[in-house]
Amino acid sequence: MSNETVWDMQDQFDNATTDQEREQVRQKIADAGFSGVAKTIGRSKN
Repeated sequence: MSNETVWDMQDQFDNATTDQEREQVRQKIADAGFSGVAKTIGRSKN
């Protein structure tokens, strides 16, 4: 298990260039247990 934070994953999502890459990041977040974040990630940035 990596020690990536949800913020690292947010950066990966923002840096993804294809829908496939974004979907992979979303899946990784969901697998990490951040399902609530996975639903909202990429839609708003504070």
